[in-house]
Amino acid sequence: MYQDRISEAQTGINNLKQKMGENSDKLKELTEYKKEEEEMRKENHEEITATIKDAQDAQAAVMQAITVLKEFYKKSGMIAKEPWEFLQKDVDLPDSPSTWDSSYTGAADPEAGGEGVLTILGGCMDKFSKMEADAKVADETDQKNFDADMADTKTNMEERRMDSEMKESKKAALQDKLEGMVTELKHTSSEFDAVRQYLKDLEPACGAGDSSFEDRKEARTNEIEALKKAQTILEEAFQK
Repeated sequence: MYQDRISEAQTGINNLKQKMGENSDKLKELTEYKKEEEEMRKENHEEITATIKDAQDAQAAVMQAITVLKEFYKKSGMIAKEPWEFLQKDVDLPDSPSTWDSSYTGAADPEAGGEGVLTILGGCMDKFSKMEADAKVADETDQKNFDADMADTKTNMEERRMDSEMKESKKAALQDKLEGMVTELKHTSSEFDAVRQYLKDLEPACGAGDSSFEDRKEARTNEIEALKKAQTILEEAFQK
């Protein structure tokens, strides 16, 4: 009985140690994962930030170019000025003034669809603007997913730590119980050995010999008392 209980307690302790080892390995794995994800998120954020800056710089450059070209084309008369831009009366010029060696060879219509310079620049502006917007959305989405993943990882790590703490407490309780049973088994075994030795000591008086009837009767009585005492000791030991 005691051996079975001791074996059961030892098996329980070994199982708890195994589970705690698994928790420790998983915590190490999660810690490494968290570190890698943080580094990756930092790198991605830096790349996206650089992309956003490039898009913003490109938009500023295109806008500056558009402003310069618009000013040029308005001065040349190739695109109409805004009403507030007319500061003096326009002068009509002939189609081919005699002082010109050849006609103007610039874009016939700077704002013509597909071919106009301003139209092309406007398209570039739209692309860079979209690039900036898409990069910002991507960064916000990445950050949101990263935060959710890190929250789950943190929860998992806390659960592993708490589970290990609970198992450590249970292991300590089982260890104390095991040590108590081992001590108790040693004590019971010692008592049992003492009884066996006592019975052995009674054997000469109860066995064959030249003792009288009275001696044998007394020896028998003592044997019965010894057996009762041994039975009582054993019953009390196995009831603990």
